Amino acid sequence: MSMTEIESELAQLKEEDRKDFSTHGRRDFKAEAEQVAAQEAAEIRAEATLYAGRQRKRSARRNELENALAALKAADVSAKFDGIAKAHGEALAEAHAALSEIDFDALTALEEQISHYLLTEASVRKHAAEAVYTAKNAGVAVPDIQSIYSARLSLTHDRLERLKQQISSSGQRAAHDQARLGVNYVAI
Repeated sequence: MSMTEIESELAQLKEEDRKDFSTHGRRDFKAEAEQVAAQEAAEIRAEATLYAGRQRKRSARRNELENALAALKAADVSAKFDGIAKAHGEALAEAHAALSEIDFDALTALEEQISHYLLTEASVRKHAAEAVYTAKNAGVAVPDIQSIYSARLSLTHDRLERLKQQISSSGQRAAHDQARLGVNYVAI
């Protein structure tokens, strides 16, 4: 049987249950049998037996159908899992390759270069501030000594901030997936 056929038969059983319950479900067969003559009481008990038998038969058939439907769904999901597992394997290999392409040593070199620049920038600023302070204290014109800053370094700072947000978002998404869906994760 297909999923559609099973679901259709389950719906039919549910409708039969509903109709049978509307007719017999609220009846107190025992109380009815006690209030009537012996022959009518036997008929009422027979109706109760037939009603209980129909319920058991439908219940057994419903269990069979639900088990068959679960098996079909599991088989369908199994095929989906195979496809997902293949795509996951490909994506994981690509992630490993992309991670291996990142030149983390370049960041170390960049840090060292920026630190060296910032030391020299601080020295320039110190001398410019000292010249202005000295000129003001002496009451003379301020010499043409200027402080500096790097516009490129400011732009690089903005880029690094965006990169920082992207990197932290990666970990946050993994933690969110674990908390919300139970998806385990591992550092690579």
